[in-house]
Amino acid sequence: GLVVVGVHSAKFPNEKVLENVCSAVLRYDITHPVVNDSDARLWQDLEVSCWPTLVLLGPRGNLLFSLVGEGHREQLFLFTAAALKHYRELGLLKDHDVGIKLYRESLPPSILSFPGKIAMDPRSKRLAIADTGHHRVLVISNTGQVLHSIG
Repeated sequence: GLVVVGVHSAKFPNEKVLENVCSAVLRYDITHPVVNDSDARLWQDLEVSCWPTLVLLGPRGNLLFSLVGEGHREQLFLFTAAALKHYRELGLLKDHDVGIKLYRESLPPSILSFPGKIAMDPRSKRLAIADTGHHRVLVISNTGQVLHSIG
């Protein structure tokens, strides 16, 4: 019955580039679909005035509710629950997967995700790599073997 979709409307020119948006979605571990509104069409059509703005649309795409700024969790949950109940009673909700494939699902597996810093122990020649995207530090031998995963 409910689909959450993030809409990214660029503030600066480099934020319009799809590759940069995809990279940010991966880096911040965003797990819902995100649309790149590079020309701010949705921003204008939904009359958004600032970041962040939460918008709830009905099953036919009609604007039901809009919250500007942060700190509106209770209102969002209350209104969303009421809207879901209302549209469920009208038989307008669908209880099936909408089939949106996330960008991350198309990527090959990788041992590292957004590696940050690296340090080397000169005696043992071991490397410590901050694997930021996986929230861990990997200790690697001088032959490339993973010796320890911390975190």
